[in-house]
Amino acid sequence: MVIFRELTPHLMRYLLLLCVIPLCTFQMAAPEPAPAKREFRAAWVVHIFNIDWPSAPGLPPARQRAEFTALLDSLAATGLNAVIVQIRPTCDALYPSRFDPWSEWLTGKPGQPPSPYYDPLGFMVAETHRRGLEFHAWITPFRAVTHTRFRQPDSTHISRRRPDWCMSYGPSRWLNPGLPAVRTWTAGVVMEIVHRYPVDGIHFDENLYPPHKADTPLQDSAAWRQYGQGFADINAWRRDNLNQFIREVADSLRATAPWVKFGISPVSTWRNLADDPLGSESEAWFTSYDDLYSDVRHWLAAGWIDYVAPQMYTDPDNPRVRYRQVMPWWTQNTFGRHMYAGLPLFRLQPGEAAWPGAGPLLSQLAYNRTRAGIQGHIFYSASSFRGNPHQIRDLLQVSGYQHPALVPAMPWKDSIPPLGPHGLTLSRTAGGLALSWAATGPASDGDLPARYVLYRFPAQEPIDLDNPARILAVTPLTTWLDTVPDTTATYVVTALDRLQNESLTCAAGVVR
Repeated sequence: MVIFRELTPHLMRYLLLLCVIPLCTFQMAAPEPAPAKREFRAAWVVHIFNIDWPSAPGLPPARQRAEFTALLDSLAATGLNAVIVQIRPTCDALYPSRFDPWSEWLTGKPGQPPSPYYDPLGFMVAETHRRGLEFHAWITPFRAVTHTRFRQPDSTHISRRRPDWCMSYGPSRWLNPGLPAVRTWTAGVVMEIVHRYPVDGIHFDENLYPPHKADTPLQDSAAWRQYGQGFADINAWRRDNLNQFIREVADSLRATAPWVKFGISPVSTWRNLADDPLGSESEAWFTSYDDLYSDVRHWLAAGWIDYVAPQMYTDPDNPRVRYRQVMPWWTQNTFGRHMYAGLPLFRLQPGEAAWPGAGPLLSQLAYNRTRAGIQGHIFYSASSFRGNPHQIRDLLQVSGYQHPALVPAMPWKDSIPPLGPHGLTLSRTAGGLALSWAATGPASDGDLPARYVLYRFPAQEPIDLDNPARILAVTPLTTWLDTVPDTTATYVVTALDRLQNESLTCAAGVVR
């Protein structure tokens, strides 16, 4: 027999109060504590040099699409809830753009669109959302050409159209962030993306200025003389250039797409304590502030970015950058924003002698979950899951990934929950138990549900929506087929808006 009903906020609170004592008893008896209900679990999907996707340049579009959906299926089955996809690595694009030509790593020829034509970014965002995952669009703002000896950009490339905007750095070419026109133009690239595609986030990597080398000076002294009034130190001027750019992007997003998250992935260390009393207890050779002119701590303090994902790729026994010394520094310097640990999944590949097994990675994950201020992690990179090196996918399934996790909410962006679904129906079919429910209209802030969380509670177990072990699925659909239903169970459905706020009301149904 199937019974369905609506749960009002009052009834939900009553049920939650009833379940406090039995739930505590259940958790104390469990062999391991349940993982957190909310944890950012993502992977970087690298486009440049065909590291992750597509597997080679110039593949037929049907093959490109098949590869991407297979990658998504694998990541979703592993337990991830977001992907960070590189869509603009060198002032080129995986989408039709009025700023940048088509990527050569997509079609095999710079500036050439896919044939037969399709929009890869539109396809990737739709397929990602179809699986209930977030899509963060990753761009490298100012890197223009990786190696001038081997690669000549298309005639429509910005380095060909505006060579006066560029500076050479060794064999590469970069847009000069010291030019106001360059900063405004690049902010326009970001806004084109968010105006045309329903991405969940904009993501920058560490490459805002070229990685500094003492024997390779930057060719920006002319711009400094023109625009650097008031800065006796050229490095301070460079940092101010990036401050202005990050603020311009942040202000533009808030004004026109306030639901889009803005994140940065810097190198592991902001500054060493020996160089700054605000720095971390580290002796890094290369820091974000001193070598890349990125004052990420200031961006967090100013509230310009929503999350930071430091790339913690050092060896476990590296005495200069110790994971358990640098990570606490980040948690104490996020100023209320989120911090996700960038973890080196690639170190599990054959030939990485410093990481002979999955132990160091799992240890870092376990440590993160004991530290307030670490809201999740991002693996570099997606293709490193292939082949299941050192059984990492299996090990994750017994290290917190055995249950789905919701993406952490960002109340400083939006704290208003969506209206809950209603009308949950359950019916037995040959394939299992078919569930369907109805969506509601917009909440007071105009947001509609973007995803739904489906819970399944065994008979006689109190309803506790904070228990991630009872999350059955996160889906954008209003239907679900439970192929292995319990003989008796209670099903509950809540709604999530696009910033992951969960509804206060839900629909519930009991099958007996």
